[in-house]
Amino acid sequence: MSQQMHMTSRIDFETDLKNEMHNAFSSFGLRIPIRSKIDEMLLDYLTIHKKVISPKKRSVLFNPGLRDKLATHSKSKEVEVIKNRLETGKDVNIFQSKRLFQSHFHDHLLYEWNVFHFHLSLERDKKSNFVKQTNQLLFTYVDSEKAIMLDIDNHKAGIFADERWLSLIDKHFPEVLEKHVHSEIMNFYPELKPVERQKFWNYGYSLGFTKVNGKIIGSPGVGRTTSGHSMLVVNTCNEILRWLFTLNRHFEEYYDEICEVFDINPKEAKFKLTFGEESLDLIETITKKTLLSFPKMFSIS
Repeated sequence: MSQQMHMTSRIDFETDLKNEMHNAFSSFGLRIPIRSKIDEMLLDYLTIHKKVISPKKRSVLFNPGLRDKLATHSKSKEVEVIKNRLETGKDVNIFQSKRLFQSHFHDHLLYEWNVFHFHLSLERDKKSNFVKQTNQLLFTYVDSEKAIMLDIDNHKAGIFADERWLSLIDKHFPEVLEKHVHSEIMNFYPELKPVERQKFWNYGYSLGFTKVNGKIIGSPGVGRTTSGHSMLVVNTCNEILRWLFTLNRHFEEYYDEICEVFDINPKEAKFKLTFGEESLDLIETITKKTLLSFPKMFSIS
């Protein structure tokens, strides 16, 4: 066995990634076994990660109608608590569905339109780490920089597929949806009511477009696959698996060259995949150097 083959035999990036996901599941309070098939484990992990709102500081904006409503609303205190937690970077996932950490529970409203819903209670559920699930929900658009509180409504048929959420964003914060407007499309059929749209989503169909305030808007969250998974999640899963395959191939063929470029002793080097705060990183554990972060790859000619 050549020295290079001997060195690369100590590298097992697939096991590294499985262990990182296992640890991440444990941090969610989940006991998920390490599976033999990395694609299934990765899809489950990314599905949960998609639904979890990362605890970081965000600016919070209000639909003017909701702000007026809160002056006398019975749930104004709960909304204020959620607002403060978003602004200060504290966890707001306790206000989400108790099924949040179930990988087979898919949030169509999030997958299609990037809109979350929060349960308006400050009382903890005794059987979980979430607040008590309530009939009144706060619908909120969330991205990495901001949260837009849209309105409060009851849990009822069609509410999770109501174009009103996009309409409020378009009316008061049009810059958010601007890049998703398809001015070249004048109309499309059939025009669906919320209950009908929800049925389509439940059956695994992504419609792609919604007519809002006379505009045709593409889904900000892209949509879901027939399996129920987010299209973005499935795409990311495939990209990571391809990245992992290429990474393994590069180390098999260019181990010594990689060590030389990063000034690492090839006989002592220990390479490992690990999760950063919001990244998947390749590190060398002895020198503590970060060599790559997904999706970047070595430039080898």
